Amino acid sequence: CVVESALDMVDLDPLDAVTVLPLIRRATVRIGNLVCTLLDVNRLENGSMPLRVQEIPWSSLCEPVLAEAGLMAQAKSIPINRTGENHALVRCDPHLVERILLNLLDNAIGVAPDESIVDVHAEQRPDGFLVRVGNRGRVIAPDVLPTLFRKYRQGDSVPLRRFGGWGLGLTFCHLAVERHGGSIRAISPYVNGEGAAFEFILPLDPK
Repeated sequence: CVVESALDMVDLDPLDAVTVLPLIRRATVRIGNLVCTLLDVNRLENGSMPLRVQEIPWSSLCEPVLAEAGLMAQAKSIPINRTGENHALVRCDPHLVERILLNLLDNAIGVAPDESIVDVHAEQRPDGFLVRVGNRGRVIAPDVLPTLFRKYRQGDSVPLRRFGGWGLGLTFCHLAVERHGGSIRAISPYVNGEGAAFEFILPLDPK
């Protein structure tokens, strides 16, 4: 455990606590996020997660998420290419959709090569509101695609181990989209025989 190792270092050299503290903070945030995701996955699975639907401009929903994900993207010199109908109104639970988008962006940036591109596309369609997040990293093996959204299933490739950390991130996205009455799928290869994208559609009137 990262936290235990960091605390052992402090025991050995208390003066080194200042350098170890940021590591402990990051580790505890990750543990907290994991616990929250696990609880929310369980609530979504048993139908006890409430859906608080609002009508909100897509730009108001996605811009804070893009700003947060942009910090990691900058570290890898990756621009986020935003296209589509950014000012369209979408009916959804903003909190859940923000988490879906942040999960997918975090994954896309994490597996994308340095100085490549990550895409975020939004589009109003007759059957609902479509969002696609894609990267130019490694492709996802065809035999893994059908199991991507299963709990604790990540496959053997490096990109898949990145998706969700414990195999819960994509499960959460799948369940949260389905909670809206929508659908989500993986596309790989995504661009010119490379990369992967995740595309979800939210219905016009989520229930």
